[in-house]
Amino acid sequence: MRFRSAAAGFVTGLRFYKGPNNAGIHIGSLWRADGTRLAAATFTGETAGGWQQVTLASPVAIASGTDYVASYYAPGGGYGADNNGLSTVRSSPPLSAPASSTSTPNGVYRYGASGFPSSTFQATNYWVDVVFDTTTQDRTPPSVTATSPADAAVGVDTGASVSATFDEAVSTPTVTLRLTAGGAVAGSTTYDSLSRTATFTPSAALAASTGYTASATASDIAGNAMTAPMSWSFTTKAAPAPPTSPPSGPVLVVAPPGAGFGRFLPEILRTEGLNGYTASDLSALTAATLGQ
Repeated sequence: MRFRSAAAGFVTGLRFYKGPNNAGIHIGSLWRADGTRLAAATFTGETAGGWQQVTLASPVAIASGTDYVASYYAPGGGYGADNNGLSTVRSSPPLSAPASSTSTPNGVYRYGASGFPSSTFQATNYWVDVVFDTTTQDRTPPSVTATSPADAAVGVDTGASVSATFDEAVSTPTVTLRLTAGGAVAGSTTYDSLSRTATFTPSAALAASTGYTASATASDIAGNAMTAPMSWSFTTKAAPAPPTSPPSGPVLVVAPPGAGFGRFLPEILRTEGLNGYTASDLSALTAATLGQ
């Protein structure tokens, strides 16, 4: 459901109406209208039917007059649906769900376990709602819940990228992910809002047998900044060992009859360490020689 608020405030939870055939684990999501997921939560302690509610880990600040989308995933189908239920404005001040139109479709949906719901059919109301509060304030900064490579990892591939996953949605412009090894490593950082993961991709391969330190920091949507960067370290794998003996193999050197330089070719091979060879004039080349 697409909705907006006439006053700034906080979404503290998500709700959906459960019918008798709507089984399975339900996951609710809150999105910006551009498809950025701001929060997600799994419904627990559900009843057999009626309205179900889950509280978000952290309240999400929303602006007045701005469109957002609330959704939930129904793995077994059986979801409530009221065709043309959003063909007119639905209002519960300060919240309202705009009437579905070509420019601002409502009754949006998407098949599959994840992804922004952007399709619509007959302005259907799927009975999704939010818990809204104008007084609650989110004062909890985000934290890093997972890293790649893991802290203290060894034998890391020199072509690896570095990533950090946050416990809540963060503001993209505030995301900083750095990698150092005596000095800063050149590279670029991206942020995936769906997985809440920042990824640093080095501009060149990392050095072998080298210790690196990564650090990540960000602010959440409410503006709460991490008090200090989250840091972790890892070591890259050793470079491949050089060969212990010069290469050799079944090489046949063929020279034209009477070529003055024909016997010089084996000397080149020997200098390069290719010791397994046979030299022959073209006139002496036989099927038996080729079959060796």
